[in-house]
Amino acid sequence: MFSWRRILYVGILLLWSVNIFAQSSGRYYHIKSVPAEGSDAGYWDLPGNNPGFKKGSEIQLYSMDNGRDRKFMLTGSGGGWYYVAPQNSAFGRIFKGAVDVFGGAKDGAKVGVWDWKLRKNTNQKFKFVHMGSGKYKIYSKDNGANKIICTAASSFSNGTKLVLRNDNQSQWCQWYLIEAGRAGIFNKAFHKVKDAVEVTAGWDRYIYAWGDTKIPDTSRWVAIRSISKKNKNDMGNFWDVPGEGYIIKGEGKKIQLYEMKYKFQKFPEEDRRYKFIPLWEITSNKEDLGYYLIKSGTGFYAYNSSTQLELKGSGNINNDTNYHWEIVNKGKNRFNIISRKDGKFISASGIASKNGTPLKGRMYGTANSLWEFIIIANGNEKKTTEDMVKKRAQEVAAFAKKEAERLKESARKKGYRFRIGITSVIDKKMDEITGWLNKGPDFKYAPYMKNDKEPSDISNSIIRNPGMKAFNWRDNGKMTAIKNQVGCGSCWAFASTAVYEGVYKIVTGTELDLSEQYIVDCATDSKGDAGSCNGGRSERVFESLKTISHLQEKKLPYEAKDKKCYGTFKNPYRVRKWGWVSEQSKMPTVKEIKEALCKYGPVSTSVQVTDEWRGYKGGVIDINVATENTNHAVVIVGWDDSQGAWLVRNSWGTGWGENGYCWIKYGSGNIGAWSSWILIEKGNTKVSKN
Repeated sequence: MFSWRRILYVGILLLWSVNIFAQSSGRYYHIKSVPAEGSDAGYWDLPGNNPGFKKGSEIQLYSMDNGRDRKFMLTGSGGGWYYVAPQNSAFGRIFKGAVDVFGGAKDGAKVGVWDWKLRKNTNQKFKFVHMGSGKYKIYSKDNGANKIICTAASSFSNGTKLVLRNDNQSQWCQWYLIEAGRAGIFNKAFHKVKDAVEVTAGWDRYIYAWGDTKIPDTSRWVAIRSISKKNKNDMGNFWDVPGEGYIIKGEGKKIQLYEMKYKFQKFPEEDRRYKFIPLWEITSNKEDLGYYLIKSGTGFYAYNSSTQLELKGSGNINNDTNYHWEIVNKGKNRFNIISRKDGKFISASGIASKNGTPLKGRMYGTANSLWEFIIIANGNEKKTTEDMVKKRAQEVAAFAKKEAERLKESARKKGYRFRIGITSVIDKKMDEITGWLNKGPDFKYAPYMKNDKEPSDISNSIIRNPGMKAFNWRDNGKMTAIKNQVGCGSCWAFASTAVYEGVYKIVTGTELDLSEQYIVDCATDSKGDAGSCNGGRSERVFESLKTISHLQEKKLPYEAKDKKCYGTFKNPYRVRKWGWVSEQSKMPTVKEIKEALCKYGPVSTSVQVTDEWRGYKGGVIDINVATENTNHAVVIVGWDDSQGAWLVRNSWGTGWGENGYCWIKYGSGNIGAWSSWILIEKGNTKVSKN
């Protein structure tokens, strides 16, 4: 016999079930680290080869595949909070396991998966807050929601774990959400979180992001579309000038809204393409930060006319505020474009979905003032985000396999004995992963090691001497996490920074994570810039750090590109002295390098890398080269006489070599050329609050 209470309870369950299926129209997502943009690494993953759900597994970052443990569904729990569950932890019901914070929401708490808990589960609830530019911070609800999910180290290398940190703006605490397919009928994600974006072509643009400027990549063209449409099948109306596209050029052309002739055409006509040019990059005036020139493919610029928006290009457009526009990101790929001259919004003057509607300035923003930006890629394809991710992963994997086989055969013919396989740089070009400028020393007056009479700063508690058969700083726990220079020729910045971090840890016992981006942007000595993504020199960084301080990574995360330096900082991370290991300065002896390692710590050096290096998986690199040149900066951290080899730290991530390290035979590839050492400022024994 049913009581009214039981009938009511059953009714509530039925309504709840109906509500679930009413909402079940969502998708799975890949969650990717922002600094990993442009690479195939940095995705949330569970350890192992696509295993089933295992309670207590810690989430790590790993390179892209389409496995079920790298897809996550987001299910709303009310108030903007979500449960997050990997696909392989859900089967036949809503949840089996969910992302969880282990040990409470404290700084450094681990992030993994656990049994899903219906109640008292604030440590399994997360909020995704859009930061603009397609980036999100992920807040934990536990402990007042002042903690966010970050990488445990400033790295997106395979195996990097996740932890909670205090709320901050570091890119290592920001994430992209990439659609990864629809969820199954019984376990669909209930809420769509990723901004809806249309990509007109080019599978290589599967991550749509707007960069730090909150607008599309300034190196690419975009089409600008009104959000208003006639119906669900309407492609929408775009910024255009009257006439047949590229034929219509010249100053004073009025901008109107007009539909595309072909829905999936390869490339819009020249007067329907626009670029956003940061004004401050032209003028170098801080007052111009946040303003842009909007350039048409016809070569003219958007001008704030009192009657109708038009294209012009006469006069000093850099100083004429009628040409200057503020781009305001409203979220979900919607933007306002506001004139610097009078603060008016560019708006459709009339029915935006009607062909020929003019654009004018309006004092207040409305739906007619909202614009969508669509990247115009350099390709022929029209693909969904999911298709593009899949195609990219398949093509990279196929190329990597083929390239590894080619390098294996090349090494076999040349008699090399080290192991070769698929690595994190197997698909990279040599200039993307090197960057040492081979030339004579800029500082011939720098002291040689034999003339440096200062005692070592390193405690004698670490037993070491050049006569030992083997010694290295890595196994003594004095090296910091391996990093990845990605597609920028900045090995010189990574090598010099790794040396500083290592010496700092040896001398102070404290871990330090410094910004390679700061070195690329700001390291300057009496000879000029220390280098760029096109190459540089480590000793010039050391010379620069005698007058300026290094900067922590969290202040300026690595972006793998050349940027403008907006100033130096007064931190204590400076070099007191640096010098060459040998008097010849170009090729020290094995004994001299061992002496330098014992007295100063890790040593910056250079080596000539060849094609086979890209596939190095382990063993001793024994490549002899016919030239005295070198092309890559690395760090020697120790030696092993039984192998006759140096232990060398590289900057190609942990997916290369032996977790980012390699062994190089004494003298192989000119290893040791231009070796230099440093002494850090005495004040560095105190940790800076900056």
